[in-house]
Amino acid sequence: MSLDVIRMALHHTSDSALAKAVRKAGGQTALSRLIGCPQTTINTWLKRNWPVAPEYVLKTEELTGVSRHDLRPDLYPLEDATPTPSAPPLIGTDHGADA
Repeated sequence: MSLDVIRMALHHTSDSALAKAVRKAGGQTALSRLIGCPQTTINTWLKRNWPVAPEYVLKTEELTGVSRHDLRPDLYPLEDATPTPSAPPLIGTDHGADA
């Protein structure tokens, strides 16, 4: 495998919606604990550029703020991507630390 192919794969993975959710959660292990999914499964999704399993999409959206459409556009088309009204994402937000 050429270095260019590896770089393209890493670049694509790092820009995925799942990669954004992982970063917002604080890593694969943190996200796995939050959504109740094995870390090895999250790692496989990232490495193989597989989509998030349907049963984890809404919980991932709720906890990280990464939209269901971005995570699974095949299941949640743009017109259905508006999240249901709820509390703001629990991860990656400032909860008034300066207050």
